[in-house]
Amino acid sequence: MIVVCHIVIRSGFNLRFANTISNASTLVDRKNVADVNSSFNMLQRFAGSVGVSLATPLISLAQKTGQGTLGQRSYQGGRYDFIMFSCLALVTLLAIWQNFRLQEQKNKGN
Repeated sequence: MIVVCHIVIRSGFNLRFANTISNASTLVDRKNVADVNSSFNMLQRFAGSVGVSLATPLISLAQKTGQGTLGQRSYQGGRYDFIMFSCLALVTLLAIWQNFRLQEQKNKGN
């Protein structure tokens, strides 16, 4: 089940990431299109490092202050991580929705 979930998530991410880069490329001057790809790749790596930097302390905190076995405390920290990343995903989806809504309004104005 974990493998199937991972395949679905990665497939969705890869499809969305490519579409987002393509969309962003249409919003910049032609001379800056090459910078879009490198900027997105840099931001992806930065997001990964920030994600690890946020997830690790939550698990560590749960392991130090929680109750039960180490496995149970680690599980609790993983739950905290899941909740945090779910909230961040919701904020991201709202930002994407707002971005496309603003682009649509701008295109109607032209």
